[in-house]
Amino acid sequence: MNDIEKRKRKILICLFLLTLIGLIFVGSLSQPDAEYNSGNKLKYFYAYIAYIVIGVGMGSATYHLNFLAEKNKFKRIIISGIFGVIIAGLSVWVLTSGVSVNGATRWIRIAGFTIQPSELMKPLVIYIFATIFSEKKEETNLLMIWLVITLFVVGIVVIQKSKTSAIQLALISYLMLCICSKVKEIKKIGFGVVGLVFGIIGIMIMKDYSTNRVNNFLNGSSVQVNAAILAIKSGGIFGRGIGNGLQKYFYLPEAHNDYVFASICEEGGLIFAALIIIIFVILIFNMLVIAFKMKESFNKYLIYGVIFSILNQAILNIGINLNCLPSTGITLPFISYGGSSYVSNMICMGLLFSAINIAQAKKGMYQ
Repeated sequence: MNDIEKRKRKILICLFLLTLIGLIFVGSLSQPDAEYNSGNKLKYFYAYIAYIVIGVGMGSATYHLNFLAEKNKFKRIIISGIFGVIIAGLSVWVLTSGVSVNGATRWIRIAGFTIQPSELMKPLVIYIFATIFSEKKEETNLLMIWLVITLFVVGIVVIQKSKTSAIQLALISYLMLCICSKVKEIKKIGFGVVGLVFGIIGIMIMKDYSTNRVNNFLNGSSVQVNAAILAIKSGGIFGRGIGNGLQKYFYLPEAHNDYVFASICEEGGLIFAALIIIIFVILIFNMLVIAFKMKESFNKYLIYGVIFSILNQAILNIGINLNCLPSTGITLPFISYGGSSYVSNMICMGLLFSAINIAQAKKGMYQ
């Protein structure tokens, strides 16, 4: 077995372990909320199993679709366009007849499942920019295309009042510009500074829940974060035991979702927290090694995009749970209860494995 095959196996093991941890703790942490809202304390647990099945199916479909598109760059553009139109259409549907929660309209309901189109934009953005950066375009044209697509995608998501997803998409787009393009470094830095400044100004001008969350973070007065810190402290090294957590009983909102890491610390202790971080480190490290070994290509850029997507989501979630970043709604990849997030991440993994296998099938693609 060669090195690439070993690393693929390690990635699969990491995905399995993260999903297993997610199942165990979603099953435990979601029970009070599920019982209160539906009378069935295992409702979210069963729903999450369904989302896992859907996610694996979508990831497999994406894997085979990328193989079909590999033969012709024009097919990639067509596929990107088709999925772009579908997701843009879903976003419009969200704004006109979507499901609203806490004043934000981000979801649509299909066959009993809720879908957040902004999550599905992540693999689409990765695919589009990998396609664009793999072509030899003049620098000015490349920057204009990148800027227009980024502003369009981020703008649609901001309108849906999903600023967290907008931040993630902007980060993925910018990191792919920095790592995957041949644009001059000074211009990359310039776009980063301008984007950061406009982002801060936007939050200050809007003066909505985002501004409140930043102020609460700076003042240390966030109820959610204080409950999360209490959960982490009370867990100690070994935790209270799976199923024995107290904060999930409506003291800590979204204990099975946005604040799943803090809730796991309470029930599983420092041991489970360290285990999760170690698994993520192993996952990202093996993906990075494979990307480093691959020569410049569309498939290499796909892998980088997936890495950036998973990494920034994990860092943001854990950072928020540890009160290192302002509170905002973001899931922990493959662990939190969030069907759209899980499906989106599995689509990304489908892209990753197809990119690795396509490169393996071509001679000279690995250095």
